[in-house]
Amino acid sequence: MAGGPSAPSREKSPRLARSPAHLRGRQFGRLPDLKADKAASGAACGPEVIDRLTGAATAGRPDVWADTSPAERLPLGVSQFIVHGEKDQVAPPWLGRAYARRVRAAGDPVRMTVVAASGHVELIAPGSAAWAREAAIVAGLLAGRRGAGRPQTAPSRHRT
Repeated sequence: MAGGPSAPSREKSPRLARSPAHLRGRQFGRLPDLKADKAASGAACGPEVIDRLTGAATAGRPDVWADTSPAERLPLGVSQFIVHGEKDQVAPPWLGRAYARRVRAAGDPVRMTVVAASGHVELIAPGSAAWAREAAIVAGLLAGRRGAGRPQTAPSRHRT
């Protein structure tokens, strides 16, 4: 996820400093609420991976979530579109739904799509239904259209 006006600056965040480009307002099978994801039993990538993502707390950076977890940056000031694979066990749809509730509560618009019969890897596998669905969403976001296109070849359960 990339942030809006409240996003951390590149100078302050070691995680953002390496990112060459941002597509604002998207999240595809990722973990946007790292604190909740770390606490989720049997879900996410595991606490060790999240600890590596956030880095260790330091005197100058005591809150590791503040510049790393999108949930702690809400509101982001951008519309967000969340895509999950229905059978994703790494970043299951319930994590996305919980994040979407936080986004709405913070006042940002959010939409979520769960792609039927797709897992985690399909979201990044060219040629899969999940890939086609994401490609249409990204194309719509890049074109500045709200809601993004809906390809005929990618069955999904669309949630608003």
